[in-house]
Amino acid sequence: MAARELDELRKQLETLQRSHDTLLKSLTASNGSFGPSDVPRLRRNATQRGDAVFADTSTLSDDSSDDEDDFFVQSELPSQSFDHEHLREHLKTHNWDEHGRDILASLVSDPVKLSKQPHLFHLGPGPADDRSHYSHFQVYDVGPDGVPQLVEVSSADNTMSKATEIWHSLRDIGKSSDKPTSGRITVAREPSPILFGALHLTLHNTFDMDELFRHLVRTEASSAHMFRAFQEDPRHRRTFFFTFEYYTIIGDDCKPMQWQNADRVTSSSDSHIPLSRCGAVVALALFDENPRRVRNRARRSKTNYGFVSDMWSPYQVLQLECFPDWKSTPINGNPYTFENGHRYLNGPEAFLHALLTEYRDARKRYDEIYRQITELVTPPLGFLFDEEARRKRLFEDKNFTWTRRYFYAHQALGNVNDSIKAMIDAFEDTFTDDVWEGESKTLWPLYEESPRNDHWKRRLRILRLQFEREMKELRVLQRENNERRHEIETLQEQLFSGTSIQESRKSVELADVTVHQGYNIKVLTIVNLFFMPLTFVTSIFGMTNMPAEPAPYWPFAITLVAICVPFFSIIGFLSTNYGYHVWATKTRQLWRDEMFAANTKPYHLPADAVWFVTGCSSGIGKTLAQHIASKPSYRLIATARNPSDLSYLPDNNSNILKLTLDVTSSSAVSCAFKTSVEQFGTIDVLINNAGYALSGDTESATEAESHDIMETNFFGTVRTTIAALPHMRDGGRGGLIMNISSVAGVCAFPGHAFYHASKHAVEGWTESVAKEVSQDWGISFCIVEPSAVKTNFEGHSKKNTASHPAYANAEMPARMLQRYVDAGLKQGAGMEPEDVARVLYKIASKGEKTRPSAPTASAALQTKVDIMPKLITVFGATGNQGGSVIKHILADSTLSKTFQIRGITRDTSKPAAQALARQGVELKSADLSDKTSVTEALQGSDTVFLVTNYWESAKYDVEFGQGRNVADASKELGVQHLIFSTLLHVGKVTNGRLSHVPHFEAKADIEEYIKEIGVPASFYLPGYFMSNFKQSVQKGEDGSLSFAFPVSNDAKFPLIDIAEDTGKFVKGILKNRDATLNKHILGAENYYTPEQIRSGLEAATGKRTHFAQITAEQYKGFLPEFIAEEMLENHQFIDEPGYYDGAELKESHDVVQDKLVSWEEFIKKSGAF
Repeated sequence: MAARELDELRKQLETLQRSHDTLLKSLTASNGSFGPSDVPRLRRNATQRGDAVFADTSTLSDDSSDDEDDFFVQSELPSQSFDHEHLREHLKTHNWDEHGRDILASLVSDPVKLSKQPHLFHLGPGPADDRSHYSHFQVYDVGPDGVPQLVEVSSADNTMSKATEIWHSLRDIGKSSDKPTSGRITVAREPSPILFGALHLTLHNTFDMDELFRHLVRTEASSAHMFRAFQEDPRHRRTFFFTFEYYTIIGDDCKPMQWQNADRVTSSSDSHIPLSRCGAVVALALFDENPRRVRNRARRSKTNYGFVSDMWSPYQVLQLECFPDWKSTPINGNPYTFENGHRYLNGPEAFLHALLTEYRDARKRYDEIYRQITELVTPPLGFLFDEEARRKRLFEDKNFTWTRRYFYAHQALGNVNDSIKAMIDAFEDTFTDDVWEGESKTLWPLYEESPRNDHWKRRLRILRLQFEREMKELRVLQRENNERRHEIETLQEQLFSGTSIQESRKSVELADVTVHQGYNIKVLTIVNLFFMPLTFVTSIFGMTNMPAEPAPYWPFAITLVAICVPFFSIIGFLSTNYGYHVWATKTRQLWRDEMFAANTKPYHLPADAVWFVTGCSSGIGKTLAQHIASKPSYRLIATARNPSDLSYLPDNNSNILKLTLDVTSSSAVSCAFKTSVEQFGTIDVLINNAGYALSGDTESATEAESHDIMETNFFGTVRTTIAALPHMRDGGRGGLIMNISSVAGVCAFPGHAFYHASKHAVEGWTESVAKEVSQDWGISFCIVEPSAVKTNFEGHSKKNTASHPAYANAEMPARMLQRYVDAGLKQGAGMEPEDVARVLYKIASKGEKTRPSAPTASAALQTKVDIMPKLITVFGATGNQGGSVIKHILADSTLSKTFQIRGITRDTSKPAAQALARQGVELKSADLSDKTSVTEALQGSDTVFLVTNYWESAKYDVEFGQGRNVADASKELGVQHLIFSTLLHVGKVTNGRLSHVPHFEAKADIEEYIKEIGVPASFYLPGYFMSNFKQSVQKGEDGSLSFAFPVSNDAKFPLIDIAEDTGKFVKGILKNRDATLNKHILGAENYYTPEQIRSGLEAATGKRTHFAQITAEQYKGFLPEFIAEEMLENHQFIDEPGYYDGAELKESHDVVQDKLVSWEEFIKKSGAF
């Protein structure tokens, strides 16, 4: 008994020793490829020439021994046989989809020919019309010993065609007479259409060949399709496959498939690289008659159960390649992948070997593309000594040769890098640690510990090393491509600079030619001008005074000189810049002086001038009255509709007369002027300032409203002006009439039709009257057109019409303008009334010539009108995240001007909401579960920040429906940027290991829906709230602190001060919109382990702090039953694979301008501990 146990232990030790030796050999070979290279710029010897290291795969797994024969798959593969007529019938009757028809176009496009053609395959050796002689197939039957045996079918006299030989090797499955067949491996390279059909026939019961054909034809990124246990189609449940889609250089005598994107010119040259898209499928099928049933725990699953096939079942592996090159052929005497004598334990091992071969072949193709593009754009060594070569690369030719070449190379390498990334992502997203350890629930799980499974895991570990090496090599290729792209960008810049300088010089040369041409034209013009007066004088004399008899011509000469010399002098003067400027200025001045002489004569403003000002209750009128009252020699008549509005002026000043005046009443105006003249004797300055605005929809304005504004703004000005004119004229002192108009008098905005009409009327009437009065009267007129002024004009000086339903849409021009005006007023835009009053006083007191129109948009008063702000709608405005977003937008000098903020909250009356309203935030309430309510809330929005609250209902469907409503409304209303606070899908990231975290998964599914419908969006992923520790940390009786979680000491919590730092991240997203579209911005200050959290808490508080790692059951015991499992898996997700699935924070931090709050800073600030 002891001897037998000793023998078994010795055998196990020998097996382990062989595995150890093989692993060391693999690591040595792998590491050797990373040594210094003789080729510049990180080129690798392994990938530079021929096959890569490990082109044969014998070292991928530890060698098998006789003691391990029972470890191999022993069950027999189901047998099948097909004949020629089976194939013909299949081609005729199968329901081919569009992708199948693309591949088999030459066969299925003519069913009649297919029926009548006696032979489907080319007969006899030699070239075939369908290029099937270039097809290369290898079919292997794998027996119970794990050795692949090549299926060879060829006649003794070699009279069969290549396609016929391939057909004979494919048509019989599991029919080997030598030994049972446990597996079959089919390698198909460049199949012709008929061989594609043969593959489809022989394998369509095993694989969904329509699906594989579809992936071959579609132009898409490389992808993995490995987790299919819950698919409805039984073929999908038992099959696994990778698709590869990338680029290759078309080989000699090779031709891309008709459905592949490829260069039309397939020959290489010094200036052209013939590229083609290429593709491959590596697939595995397991024939398990009794697959294990597993429960589908996904919340949105279509099936309740799935089926997982045993990896030790019979299998078929398909390696289907469509590469128009010769790169798949080994060189240097290396065997093909499945011909090196290696024994395969099971289908997954054969599949992984085929998959690894595809990754290596892809690397060879990428290397060749890199090499040829480098040759295409890099100057040769002789460049340094060849002036002509340097000139060609520095100065572009007429065909833009180098510009096009650099553009092509730069874009090609970028596309290659994208395809490399897709290949790496497909592998790493699929083969996670749990797959390699056999712990995945649906991908090749190991349900028990056994020598067979242990042996399989040892082989997997070595395979994993080889795959990781390939991933490293591909990443090196990415880096090299990026470096080459940078070099190309430098070459482009140098080419642009050189060509630009050359073009500039040519422009200078052409400028000289243009100048000379200008001189020539000038000379010709002068000559023409000389002959014009000469011709004129000659013509006149010829018709009238030229004597018929010979007589002296001195009268003709005198006349000629008298006309031509002044004419030439004037023309010469005007042809200079100075002369033209003088002429234009003087002409304009003369026009004004003559046309407006009546109102531009200087008037005399006496030292004791009497000022009559209307509308002194507020704004410009009030500040102007105060300014005049401060001058002791001037006398002031201040008027207002309400006498109490004039209380700011003293009652005991004899130079100030306060009057009640309604300018819409003729009798009131007459009475006011009579009283004023009786007290002060005359009126020297009249300032018509009384007026108000009428805003709203023109259709809804009543006739009374339109009459009232004209009565005040226009006829009120008319009444006071007509009342003042006699006193200014008859007294002989003259005076100034200043009518306050507006920019609304020279332009028009929507929603203010009658206000604009009144101001336009004031402008036209004033200009006309100014031209009517006599110049001798000394009366001047002035129109003042102020822009926005910081007064309460939008308050009691403005009236609104009723709203008209036809104009209720927030996108109507009047509504948009009003929002912008409101936002501008809230942000303090506009001129100060004091500044306007000071300028008006200065204009009136000068006593100089005054233009009829004096707009106050001078340098002193100019208000810069910024770009109209866009509307950002923030959901959860009074919550942690939404409140932080609003806070930081308002605090940012750029964003506060760029955006008008609308906050969405459930209760707009609560104090927090009212505090936002006082800061200028528009508040609305909305029901996220009601699509109509959401649509109304988003009207006019350019940007939306959305945060959904799962815990409000604790239901996945409710939260997902709310997010979908906002996404749909954003799509319909054309929202330009949706920022969604989301999280990772725990179930998908862990491949179903953790499936009870719906508050993560609902947000992740909303994110996918947003992407699916095409709303421009960025995704903010808030980390673990620092504020959560206020509840998690317990205080002991001795003052110490403690907290406990079901995580290891290596767990990393991405902590964030959610109420402070959310706004910083969103601010960065807003300022980097294009760079963050469709990207995750990870919202965390840093990763903290439990020990770092503990030590930070202890350092910040000075209190002894303890962390305890507890079991899952202990943790669940602290929580209510309905939430316990969800919170447990939430923390298990932090532990493995990580809250952000191991992602780094640097890229997200790069968009943030402000300093983030650290854990210790939060503790000190919060004072909660």
